[in-house]
Amino acid sequence: MSTLSNNIKDAINRNFEFNVVERNAKSVFNMLNTHAKGSDDMVVLPHVDKVELTEIDALHDKVSLLWDDYKVEGTITWTPSKNALTKDSVVFVKVE
Repeated sequence: MSTLSNNIKDAINRNFEFNVVERNAKSVFNMLNTHAKGSDDMVVLPHVDKVELTEIDALHDKVSLLWDDYKVEGTITWTPSKNALTKDSVVFVKVE
């Protein structure tokens, strides 16, 4: 059965797989709130108000995506980046 949470996670996985980001809430927030390429008003997801990350282990974080009236929780899987922007750069693999 499809739920809003699953649809949001599917959209994140389809649009951000293999993106290189810093492993922190601010970078994930910025990644999720980007506009579609070439557009000033088309977005990939509804604007996320807040992102919270809690490290689980070297390759996983618990994530909470927060809006005024909704919350999506899951686990992000990362892989080390071979083309690191900074020492904290990782590659987004998926959110479950």
